[in-house]
Amino acid sequence: RPVDLVALARGVLEDFAAPAAARSVELAGPAGGPVECAVDEATVRRAVANLVDNAVKHAPVGSAVEVEVERSRAGAEVTVTDHGPGIPEAGRERVFERFWHGGEGAGTGLGLPIARQIAQAHGGEVTVESPGPAGDGCRFRLVFPDPRSDGIEE
Repeated sequence: RPVDLVALARGVLEDFAAPAAARSVELAGPAGGPVECAVDEATVRRAVANLVDNAVKHAPVGSAVEVEVERSRAGAEVTVTDHGPGIPEAGRERVFERFWHGGEGAGTGLGLPIARQIAQAHGGEVTVESPGPAGDGCRFRLVFPDPRSDGIEE
């Protein structure tokens, strides 16, 4: 059934307000009106929460994590950006492997693989962009195709 991804993302950010504040990480939510997409709300909320959790954990103290939601030619997209250390190119696909940490002990190594599995179950995908280990963080893009999409960007 149709779910407003903007409202969903804002709810996830509310859930992470305390952990982000404890690290002095600012959370910036999506602007604008609703972006509806036919998805399972509970599982997609978990996928977005996993991406935000990961971003908050890796964001440097005093930085920000931004969440954007938009309709695109692909369907509906949720983008989570942090300004942490980034991921070397060789590790970018490995972050989606179960239990992979990239040499860091933070977390279980399951959040990103679960987010990808949820996206794929909806016919979508999760991708990561990162300038590299000395760059400005990571951008995870969660894309859900929407059969109601007419292929025109709004």
